[in-house]
Amino acid sequence: ISSYSYAPIRDERGQIVGSVVVGRDITEQKHIEEQIRQNESRLRLALESAKAGTWEWDLQTQENIWSDEVFRLYGLKPGSCEPSYETWLATIHPDDRTRAVAAVTEAARQATELSVEWRVNDSSGRERWLLSRGRPETDADGKPRRYLGIVMDISERKRAEAELEQHRNHLKELVDAQTAELAEANRTLTLRAEEITELYN
Repeated sequence: ISSYSYAPIRDERGQIVGSVVVGRDITEQKHIEEQIRQNESRLRLALESAKAGTWEWDLQTQENIWSDEVFRLYGLKPGSCEPSYETWLATIHPDDRTRAVAAVTEAARQATELSVEWRVNDSSGRERWLLSRGRPETDADGKPRRYLGIVMDISERKRAEAELEQHRNHLKELVDAQTAELAEANRTLTLRAEEITELYN
């Protein structure tokens, strides 16, 4: 693939008397551009499949950038409000705010990776669990300059964990009940054995 550029040649009176043609091979450039488009398409597909969105947080300017999916995950219409720390905070379930804020504050203070889970209510009032992970970009002094991350819906995982916990609790109750019954049976057998021994003595 080639690209050409043209420039006129003018005489001392400004009349065009010819032109200069420069051609260059842009095959590699086009190949790279196509790879970038394919990678972006794969990333979008992966994020959609994972019910995930991307975000950026500039710690110096406090500017936030959210993908459309992040808005939807927060129960908001894309572009309906300005992405900000305050907007994010307002979407969090009241019982989870203190913990979420503490996790974000500590990660930013130490320039470490962020990982935090919290609940939101969507437009229908249904409760959903979200997980956010982010990595810091630091300056020359090692101070965090901004965070890049993703948010994903983990409601199904949380439901599965809750069901598993219920099964574990039920199993523990059954084991405890059977253990108590066995202990009572052993106690009864011991008493009868003692009574029989007394009869023969």
